[in-house]
Amino acid sequence: MGVSSTKRNIEEEPENPKEEPPLKKSKLSSGAEGEPCCSTESLDQKTPDKVLGWADLPYVALLQIYSFLPNKYRYNMALTCQAWSKPFARPEIWRSVSFRFDSHEDYRAKLFCEYLSLSGVRYLDINCANSTNSPINEFCSLLHLNKFLQCFITCGNTKLIALNLTHLSSMSNWFKWLWNEDRMVVLYELLACQTDLKYLNLSGAELKQEQGLALLGAAGQRCGTTIQCLKIDHFFAKDVQRDNQFSTDFTVTMEYFPKLVHLTVGIQYLSNELLNSLANFGSLKCLCVHSNTTRELIQPSTESWDYLRLSCQNLQVHYMLKNIGSRSIFLNILTPGIPLTSLEWELEKYWGQNSGLYCCRYIADNYKNTLKHLDFTLNETSQWSLEMYSEIVDKCTKLKALNVKSIDSTSKTFKSAMRKCVRKTVNGQAKNEIGQFTLNGVNVPQGQSWINNILEWVLGTY
Repeated sequence: MGVSSTKRNIEEEPENPKEEPPLKKSKLSSGAEGEPCCSTESLDQKTPDKVLGWADLPYVALLQIYSFLPNKYRYNMALTCQAWSKPFARPEIWRSVSFRFDSHEDYRAKLFCEYLSLSGVRYLDINCANSTNSPINEFCSLLHLNKFLQCFITCGNTKLIALNLTHLSSMSNWFKWLWNEDRMVVLYELLACQTDLKYLNLSGAELKQEQGLALLGAAGQRCGTTIQCLKIDHFFAKDVQRDNQFSTDFTVTMEYFPKLVHLTVGIQYLSNELLNSLANFGSLKCLCVHSNTTRELIQPSTESWDYLRLSCQNLQVHYMLKNIGSRSIFLNILTPGIPLTSLEWELEKYWGQNSGLYCCRYIADNYKNTLKHLDFTLNETSQWSLEMYSEIVDKCTKLKALNVKSIDSTSKTFKSAMRKCVRKTVNGQAKNEIGQFTLNGVNVPQGQSWINNILEWVLGTY
């Protein structure tokens, strides 16, 4: 009884509240009525806030800015102040780099190798074309390129995703000599050590047959199963003759790339063996064919094209025709069985009316159910040249986009013919659904007044 009474008394007894620590003295304190008061002395001692400037940008923000800038402006940004120069060497902002080796901008690549790390580069773009369109005769440009590629091997960069190495033919004079001396073996080594390469562009190399096949083989044996996009137009020299042995060797080399989705080649590389090999892989979605030949070639058969089209669903075939010497060569290139979806054709001035009209009717008759994009360049703005255009527009029912270029789009003859063709298309006389019309690079807006936009805004009125 006494114990329980004692326990109840203890439970009922309120606990002593904890003593609160005394308030620290501050410049701002409470008055007698609980209202804040402030002394004049405390206001005088308040320090002003620091004014932040451009040099105080956060490190993360600087990294983001660097990632959007091209190489030239990155260099300038790093020279602004010490704070801005700190993120300059971070590998993550150098995932994509672009350089030219044209005897004028070689030093940029040299400085890059000396002061920055190459281990983080994943997208490499190298253009060896001279900006002045004249042959490169500087021996140092090729040496700089050789050292630049060697740096990638030395630093152990095996994770390139895209390699764009174009217009090596600009260094052809020195390139052949260095190859014979085994000094360009570094290019073999760079391709042979890659494991994640998905995009490879070697356009414009113009190599000898054995050199080109060896280079493709080095890339295919190491990373051919990962490459999805391969561009090798103008990869072999013009004097390389396509015979049965070349077709066989080239097809065997291309079998190293079973997962190709996009392939760009020259017309002289096409053969029945190559199309059948691509059909067996079944992964190809886009085939681009460049042609500037002046001689007739043996083209793949209609059966090979049908086999490729049936094996590769949604296949898009693009042909780019330039400097076609005659009507016979034109007909030799575009065989009836090609599942042509896009055509870029630069019509030569000296062809004449009969040849031009015949080829346009040939296109309209053979590809009226497949052609979706037409890029038409006219080097002569006569009435009959626009009649050729009208032939295609009238018959190709799947046409979605038109791009017309002319050397003189302001002439009265050109305007008159274009009006006739456009009216014919828009007024429904042509059974197609054109969604895009471009004249000399200017996209014509569409809508209910599309015909008026073309006639008044682009072509003008009389």
